[in-house]
Amino acid sequence: MTLMIGCEGWNIKAVDPPMRWDDHPAHKQKPIKTAFPLLFISNTADPVTPLFAGLKMAKKFVGAGLIEQHSEGHCSLAAASKCTITKIRNYFLEGKVPPPPVEGKDLTDGNWEKCDADEWPFHPYSSGEYLAMGGERTKEDADMLTSVKKMQSALQEIELWGQPKKTFEFL
Repeated sequence: MTLMIGCEGWNIKAVDPPMRWDDHPAHKQKPIKTAFPLLFISNTADPVTPLFAGLKMAKKFVGAGLIEQHSEGHCSLAAASKCTITKIRNYFLEGKVPPPPVEGKDLTDGNWEKCDADEWPFHPYSSGEYLAMGGERTKEDADMLTSVKKMQSALQEIELWGQPKKTFEFL
């Protein structure tokens, strides 16, 4: 809305019918080749940047990978996920990119990397609970997820326009 209101005072007549955004030539380009494949991460239920947008963007770049984090909220840091953090770590440290997404009939039957979250609304991550669940959970995993929680808290402290209220340190 802010963008549209910003143009309100311009002395330009609207063209009828207006051009459909999807028909714009810029949206019909061949996939873009980057020096190294990109990694896109989308939450299943992101109210700002929905999963279909992450899929659409990943398909615009040659060899780009997509990770769907099964969680709610805006951005992958909205919920702590050992699986997502491990895949991000592998991307940055080892150059491992998940395979490009394959679109299905809808978002429920597509084929791309998927990760479960280790927390969800009204049940936040707790290292003690995480370790008590047993299985293959380790102290290192719990510490990694605790670091994600610290990043979440730090990002909540940043004001608009990127001006931090204070300096942060992460594990």
